[in-house]
Amino acid sequence: MLIVTDDDRKSTEYSKQVWRNNRDLFGKFVEARVYARGDGPLVDGRLFVPPSKPDGVWASPPKDVWPSLPTMVLIDDRGNELWLTGTLCGYPGEGPRGAEFILKEEGFGADAEAVSDERFVKVVLRRTGVGAVTAEFVERGTRLWHGEDKLRRWLARTDRKSVV
Repeated sequence: MLIVTDDDRKSTEYSKQVWRNNRDLFGKFVEARVYARGDGPLVDGRLFVPPSKPDGVWASPPKDVWPSLPTMVLIDDRGNELWLTGTLCGYPGEGPRGAEFILKEEGFGADAEAVSDERFVKVVLRRTGVGAVTAEFVERGTRLWHGEDKLRRWLARTDRKSVV
């Protein structure tokens, strides 16, 4: 499985540029997961250590680098994933406009507009066999998971006080 990231720049324009520049590495995107900033991607098991060297390569990641959470994950028909940090959901602003632009360009249709809705902290769009799109929305205030004690134990082991 291939995973391409935007190196945790958290810039909408940079995320769109990474999507454009790497689009040919992917097949047809069949699923899109868009999150507000928070624990959503972590709950789904997606986090990465962003490179901070100019060439983007670590010999081995340093201990003091906090893992990054993508705010948008596009999954193609071969299981490859594009992780972006500058396109997100949950408010009517630049990040959601960037996410909506990418989703519409990729053919996810009118449901892409949901990323600008303040009610939603997670939007999942999936293509079905004949091109129809199904949508799943998680509303603000909904508990995304029930593993708070596990998270606290993980944070204690890593000397972290909170999840960003």
